[in-house]
Amino acid sequence: MDKASRAIRRSGAKLRSLGSGGSADLNVMVSELKDMRESAKGFMNAQNSACQDMMRWAANEENRAIQDVANHIAELNLLWTDVQKDFIGHLKEYKQMYEMVLEGEKHVLQAKDNLNNYEQKETKLRKDLRKAEKRSNEADIRNLESKLHEAQMEREKAEIEVTERIRENEAVKMIRLKEGFVRIAEAYVELGKKCSTVFQAQKDVAMEIPDVHGKELEEVKYTGSSKTQNYLYKAKEKLHSYRRESFRLNPPLPFPSYHCQDKDEETDDPPPYSLIKEPHPQWQDKSTGMADTSQNQTVTVGIGVQYVGINASDINVTAGRYGHQSKIKPPFDIGFEGLGEVVQASKNSPLPVGQAVMYFNHGAFSEYKVLKANRVFPIPSPSPQFLPFLVSGITASVSLDKVQWAKLAGCHVIGTCSTDAKVEFLKNGVDVVYETIGGEVFDICVNR
Repeated sequence: MDKASRAIRRSGAKLRSLGSGGSADLNVMVSELKDMRESAKGFMNAQNSACQDMMRWAANEENRAIQDVANHIAELNLLWTDVQKDFIGHLKEYKQMYEMVLEGEKHVLQAKDNLNNYEQKETKLRKDLRKAEKRSNEADIRNLESKLHEAQMEREKAEIEVTERIRENEAVKMIRLKEGFVRIAEAYVELGKKCSTVFQAQKDVAMEIPDVHGKELEEVKYTGSSKTQNYLYKAKEKLHSYRRESFRLNPPLPFPSYHCQDKDEETDDPPPYSLIKEPHPQWQDKSTGMADTSQNQTVTVGIGVQYVGINASDINVTAGRYGHQSKIKPPFDIGFEGLGEVVQASKNSPLPVGQAVMYFNHGAFSEYKVLKANRVFPIPSPSPQFLPFLVSGITASVSLDKVQWAKLAGCHVIGTCSTDAKVEFLKNGVDVVYETIGGEVFDICVNR
C-alpha cells in the first residue's frame, strides 16, 4: 500500500508539470523533498512519543537510579527535538530553493511561448501579404506590410528577451544551487555535531546507573544524581554555544581608496553618494572623460539584491496601465532600481565580487539580478540610504510625515516644492508647533 501511495504522489507531481517545458523531474524532486521533510517530522514525533512513554513508565518505578536517569534522558530528548526542528527548517529552505529554480524555468518558458506567438503572428501576416499581392489594392497591401513590420519588430524584441531570460536564469540558477548545496551540507554537519553532543551526554548519563555485577542488590547505591545533572548542563551549554561556519555567497571586500572618505574631512549629512569623488580610472574613457562602456558591453555581473526602490510606476505596471504591459500575461517582473553586492562576475569585469553596487533596470524586484557591467554603478556600501527618497510637495503636512519615516529608515530624502520662497521657508525650521491632539503626541512634536 505504501508503494502505491508513493507512486500516486510521483505521478501527481508529473501531471502538475505538464506544459512546464520539461520540468517534470524538478517537480518530482520538489515533491520528494516535501515527503522527506514530512518523514523527518514523523520520525521526530515518534521519538517524542516513545520518550514520553518511557517517562510515564519510569515515574511508576521505585528505583531511584532509573527515575533520575530516565528524567535526564527525557530532557536530553527535548534538546534533540529542538535540533531536529532546526534541521527540518533547513530542509524547508532547501525545498524552497528548488521551487525558486522552478519559477525561473517558468519565466523562461513564458518568454519562449511569447516568442512562439509572435513568430506565428509574423508567419500568418506573410501568408496574408502573399495572398493580398495577387488580388488586393495598394492600400490593403501597405496596411499588411506595416503590420508585418510591427510583427517583425515584436518578434525581434521577443528573441532578445528569450536570450536575456535564459542567460539570467542560468546565472541565477548556479548562484541558488551553490548557496543551497552549501547550506544544506552545513545543516547536515550541524545536525551531526549536535547529535554527537546530545547522545554522548546520554551515554554518560546512562553510565551512572550502578553496576550490579557481583554485588548484592542491597549493597548497590545510586550516587550519580549530581553527575547526571552536570552532563545535562554541559550538553545544553555546548549546544547553546555552537556556531555554524557561516557561508556568505557575497563576502565583503575592502573598498578601494577612492570609495573611502578621509577621517578628518567634514561632509554634509547627507548626501551619502557624494563620497565617490570621481570614477575610478579603469571605468573612465581617457578621450572623453566618461565611463568607458565599449569594453563592458558583454561583461556581466550577478548581483545579490538587498534593497529595492518602490515607485508609483510599479503600481502602474502591475495594474496594466502602460500600453505594452497590458499585453503581457502574469507573472512578470517589476521594479526599476535596486541595491546590493556583486556575487559573481564574468572575466575582465571591472566590478569585483563583494563590490557594493546599485542599478536602474527593469525587473529590480529579484533576489538576484544579472546585468551588463556598464549598467551597474559602484557605491561605498550596500545601505538603503543610497536609494534617495523623493517627496514632492514637501511643504504639505502629509509630505512632512513621510519625510520622518524615510529619515528613520536611513534614506537620503530629496524634497521638491513649487517656489523658491518655499525652499527658503523650509530652511528656517519650525518655531511654533500647533498640535490639536495633546498628550504624548504634543511632547513628541515639541521635542523634535
